[in-house]
Amino acid sequence: MTRLKIVPDLSWLMTRSAFVKMVPLTCEVKWRDQPLLTGSVRVALESVIHVLEYVRQFEPSIKLSDYIFCDDCGPSWRKSVYPKYKIKRKKDEETQRILGDMFEMKRVFICIMGALGVATWHKPELEGDDVIAFVTKSRSKKKLKSLIYSTDLDLAQLINSYTSMIKSVDDGLTTYGMKNLPWIKRVKIGKEQKCLDFQCGGDVVLYKALCGDSSDGYSGVIGFGNVKWLKLIKIIHNDPKINSIGFLKKPIAACRYLESKHPELKNEFSKILEGIEQFNLCKKLAVLKPEIPIKSELWYRDPNVEKREDGGLGVVKKYIEFGNESQLEMIFNDFGMVNTYREFKNQVELNW
Repeated sequence: MTRLKIVPDLSWLMTRSAFVKMVPLTCEVKWRDQPLLTGSVRVALESVIHVLEYVRQFEPSIKLSDYIFCDDCGPSWRKSVYPKYKIKRKKDEETQRILGDMFEMKRVFICIMGALGVATWHKPELEGDDVIAFVTKSRSKKKLKSLIYSTDLDLAQLINSYTSMIKSVDDGLTTYGMKNLPWIKRVKIGKEQKCLDFQCGGDVVLYKALCGDSSDGYSGVIGFGNVKWLKLIKIIHNDPKINSIGFLKKPIAACRYLESKHPELKNEFSKILEGIEQFNLCKKLAVLKPEIPIKSELWYRDPNVEKREDGGLGVVKKYIEFGNESQLEMIFNDFGMVNTYREFKNQVELNW
């Protein structure tokens, strides 16, 4: 059995499946007059297969049961720290409808994965990113490897010797780890495209502490943007006595030290010192919160899943293809899970 775990952010996966792929959220498949398999669930399942097949290129023993899905649970703790957190995200009537449908489809996805022995982890007030931080950092302490599946820059702060990330690129998937950083973020500065390279997790947190995060609704230090960031991170990367983590721990001392070495950037360091309260607030919002026990939501785990040579991969492919209730029952029968199928039906009906 592999010791590697694949750790996706479930909300990100479902959102990507619904919006980025632009698939219809309903299809003709009905189960007891309810849409059972929607476009978003179909694409999410296809992504699960795609990632599993990719990982098997370098970890042949990986199985479907080696997934740990991490999900949001209720309002984020960040709301209590900053009430305007994510308040700027516009949600028109159509988007609200899609998100409502997607929430229901996420429950169906959790049911399907649970029936195959795959857990979804969550904790009230934590976002999926925070739960991923708990899972990966807990495993890192035990020297166990994790592979995060997401394109979210925030999660790059978790990369270390035991935690890597799978990221979708134009020609497929690629893995980011300590050996092949930097993580590249492309931004437009004037009429030019510039690359912001993040060489460690501390770079990610420092970037958000200084520049904020417009998608999450908070701004960074006044007057500090991508242009100033490029100047600052270049001198940090080239200075043997300081790094981004040291800067985050002692920002005032770091500013004074770097200003003495680079007086031409006095204006930039003055802006940071003047906005030190905003810097500390943004840093608190950016850091993922792992030191909290997480609840595991695991439905209908069955030992037959572990015994399959394909690790459950073939069954997920069948889920993508099924079109009615009898076919769904046939899939469960493949596992000898007749009682599980009955429980599965009851649970889905309760969640609708």
